[in-house]
Amino acid sequence: DHNAIYVDQEVYTDGRGNLDSLGLRAFTENAIDLKGGSEDPEEPVRIENNVMWGYRRTDTNGGGSGSAGAAITGHYHVKNVEIRNNLIFNSNRAIVFADPAGMEFSVENAEVTGNVIYDIGYSTSGGTEYANYFYHSKNVKFSENTIVIRDERARWLSLEGDEQNLEVTSNIILDAFEQSGRRSATTLFSDNVFFR
Repeated sequence: DHNAIYVDQEVYTDGRGNLDSLGLRAFTENAIDLKGGSEDPEEPVRIENNVMWGYRRTDTNGGGSGSAGAAITGHYHVKNVEIRNNLIFNSNRAIVFADPAGMEFSVENAEVTGNVIYDIGYSTSGGTEYANYFYHSKNVKFSENTIVIRDERARWLSLEGDEQNLEVTSNIILDAFEQSGRRSATTLFSDNVFFR
């Protein structure tokens, strides 16, 4: 709660292990990497009121196992988590959950709401980047977030098609292209507003 968690140009690299203050890789991984959560829905893990910036894809020449450069990520069936009222900017990706590593879900019972996410999509390859995703998830509510995308190759949301009960509602999306992927039968989109 109320932390500034950041990476700056002093650890950016050229992707080949050389420091480069303008580089699109870094000798770091994520601001927050969840590999567990709370077993009690009444006492969720809370990530609130933080400012996070500067995340890039990991340069594995200098350590780190290799992150896609998300500010917040999670794996291995993270349960009962609330991600609220954070400011995330100047990063490759914002809030992403994937890789259940043989477990049933990457995340279950999550609320991601009231976050401001902008200047996302620092692609190292020139290809498409994804600001947010919840692959292999169950019962995720993604609502009332404000999302401003950095360039036309970045997508504000990516879907895997296996999300169960994903609700994407009442978000404001500016200067962003469509989400990518396919919706599952239990994914709900409603009351999102788009501006260009």
